[in-house]
Amino acid sequence: MFARPAYAILLLPLLAACDAREQGPRQVREGAFTYQSPMVSGAVLHVRTARGDITVEPAADDTLRVRGDVSWVGTGDPMDGISLSGSEVADGVLICATWGSTTCTADEYNAKLSGRSRSTKVHYSISVPTGVRLDLIGLDGDITSASTASVMAKSLNGNVTVVTSRGPVRAETLNGDVDARMSSLDGTDSVIVKTLNGEAWVFLPEAASIALDLTTTNGSFVTDFPALVTAAAGKKNVQATLGAGTTPVRVRSMNGTVGVRRLDAMGRAYEMQRP
Repeated sequence: MFARPAYAILLLPLLAACDAREQGPRQVREGAFTYQSPMVSGAVLHVRTARGDITVEPAADDTLRVRGDVSWVGTGDPMDGISLSGSEVADGVLICATWGSTTCTADEYNAKLSGRSRSTKVHYSISVPTGVRLDLIGLDGDITSASTASVMAKSLNGNVTVVTSRGPVRAETLNGDVDARMSSLDGTDSVIVKTLNGEAWVFLPEAASIALDLTTTNGSFVTDFPALVTAAAGKKNVQATLGAGTTPVRVRSMNGTVGVRRLDAMGRAYEMQRP
C-alpha cells in the first residue's frame, strides 16, 4: 500500500507539559487555511499536523478540499511560528502544518515546539475524492476518517477511527483506542491495527480470506467470527487462518481489548455485546 516512511518525532514528551501550562480560554480561528485541488483515483493524500485533529470524509466530486482551523490559548498572533501549506508531490498532494524548524515531506515529519506555538493546534477538515489513498499523521490528536481506498493513519496521543470501503488499513496510536473498518480487502498488503494503551478493534468482511496474528498483554480477545471464538478463548496470542489466508491481519494492544468483528455484505457490523 505505502512505503514505510521514517517519521522523526521530536515533540514528545513535550506535549503533556505544554497542556499542563495552558491557562485561559482556548480560542479558535476557523478557516485559517484552505486548499483545494483535483485528485485522481489512486493518488495519495499526505496530511501532517503535530497538534490537532484530522477529520476526513468522502467528497461529492473529484476535488480535494482542505480546511485548517487553528486554536490557541492566550493573546497574540496564533500563527506566530506556525506555517500551513499544501502542495503537489510525486504521488499526490502533501498538506503540512509546521512549527518552527519542522521538516515536512511525504517521507519525513518532525516537529519541535517552542514558545507561544506550544499551545497552538491545527485541526484539519478534509473532503477527499473517490479512490484517493490516505496517509495521515496527527501526532497529538484524534484521527477520524471515512473514505473509499486504502488508509495509513498514525497518532501518538489520540484515538484513531478509520472506515473505508476498500482496505487494507494501517492504523496506529500509542495512547488511545483504534477502530479500523473495511468492507472489502484489495490485494495482499497487511492490515495492521495497534495501540499501547487502549482498545484495538478491526472490522472485516465476513467472507474475508485472512491470516490473523492477534496479541494482547494485559487485555482480552473479543470476536464474533465463529471460527475464532474457541481459538481465542483465554489466550494472549492467537494465530489463525480464515479462507485461503490471503491478507495478513495483525492486531495488537498491550493494555486493552483486542477485537476482531464481522461486517455483513452491506458493511454493517453484527450486533454484539462489547465487554
